[in-house]
Amino acid sequence: MTEISEIPSLLVKSGGKTINLTFKNDILSIVKLKNSSPNKFNNSISVEIKVLVPGKKLRLTNFIFEVITAEQAASWVELVRDAAYKNSKPNKHLKLVINPVSGKGGAEKIFNKDVKPIFDAASCTYDITRTERVNQANELMRTLDLKNYDAIICVGGDGTMYEVMNGILSREDAVDVTIPLGTIPTGNALNISLHGDSHGSDVAQSTLTIIKGVPMKIDICSVTQGDKRFFSFLTQSYGIVADCDLGTENMRWMGDIRFIIGTVQGILAGRRYEDWEILNDDLYLFYCGKTPWVSKEFIIFPCALPSDGLMDLVIIKRDGISKTKFINLLKCASTGAHINFNENRQDGYIGIDGERVPFEPFQVEVLPRLITLLSVDGNYCHVNI
Repeated sequence: MTEISEIPSLLVKSGGKTINLTFKNDILSIVKLKNSSPNKFNNSISVEIKVLVPGKKLRLTNFIFEVITAEQAASWVELVRDAAYKNSKPNKHLKLVINPVSGKGGAEKIFNKDVKPIFDAASCTYDITRTERVNQANELMRTLDLKNYDAIICVGGDGTMYEVMNGILSREDAVDVTIPLGTIPTGNALNISLHGDSHGSDVAQSTLTIIKGVPMKIDICSVTQGDKRFFSFLTQSYGIVADCDLGTENMRWMGDIRFIIGTVQGILAGRRYEDWEILNDDLYLFYCGKTPWVSKEFIIFPCALPSDGLMDLVIIKRDGISKTKFINLLKCASTGAHINFNENRQDGYIGIDGERVPFEPFQVEVLPRLITLLSVDGNYCHVNI
């Protein structure tokens, strides 16, 4: 493997100007030279280089350059490729699971407009399954020949990833599965935890993470309820959070703002959550999770780590907080600062990764380092609190 520092610069020409190309630390630098010999390019050929240019969001840009010889350009490209993919495999073959109704119905458009050109530029190949019904991704993962792929990619919300993970972990060979999973954001909390709120909705950034990302082991929560078993990577909720999530499914077209509306409605309604078998407290909120972000607006578990073997738990007792205080706490949850905040019914909602399950007792245990995700640097995005 070639070290980055060993890569020589490459002289090219564009628009009559001589340019020096250098590659270091995954950054391509383009510098115009004032003094150079144009005669070198008398018999030059043209080459195209596709680059993700940083800005408010990454943008795929094509550059056309003239090079002195094809051999010289090919040699330079090989050195750059070795350095750029030093921690990952180039030319990945991917299995894509696209949920067309995700992202307000825009998942397919997002893939074709923003994701596909980057995959093609990176010489990635892929097979696509477009889901048409609930649980289709789960069923697909139970029987898919995984050895044909380098990664499984979900183009959808957290529900799509939930189905994929549950399908993989329900396989007979589940303990032997090591294939990494990746996500393209069309409205999901997992991607925000991987990239932070500033880049969590940047489709190009997420696509780049899939192409060049670092495998990261994460804990999975095994949830048993009666004779049923679910696998959770995100949250388990009961109380006002479950109500504002599952009780606002009819507002899904509004995006993440529905969570805020549902929470405020729950606070104003003053709904009670009593008669908990273990805690024996009058609960306002019971929320358990494994990722820092649960949506773009809320960092409920700012100290969550991907593979510490622990669940992060938030409990609010009704007799310990007023409605006004709860609203103030909700504001703090947008930055994760609520952890420093100094405050029973017969039916309702229980949510596992945002999916509704029966309103019955359930048990949760952590299964350490069970699933592999493609990440930026092997960890969730850091939360400053």
